[in-house]
Amino acid sequence: EFQCAKNFKMAKSKNHTNHNQNKKAHRNGIKRPLRKRHESTLGMDVKFLINQRYARKGNLSREESVKRYNERIASQKGKPKPVTL
Repeated sequence: EFQCAKNFKMAKSKNHTNHNQNKKAHRNGIKRPLRKRHESTLGMDVKFLINQRYARKGNLSREESVKRYNERIASQKGKPKPVTL
């Protein structure tokens, strides 16, 4: 006559829990993502990228900078050292 238990399911009482997840995450440490050597320029500001291209072109090569350094040292030879206060 009265069929109660046939298709009856109890209501869920707990929908979500975050228990122990933080401990599990910190067991091996939360690490930052590894930075790539050269970050991609895709999606960067075009005006910035064009300016960066000209700025890089204006940089001295290693040989040129060493040459200028040696010239500067040679020009200071024989002069007294500057006084620091």
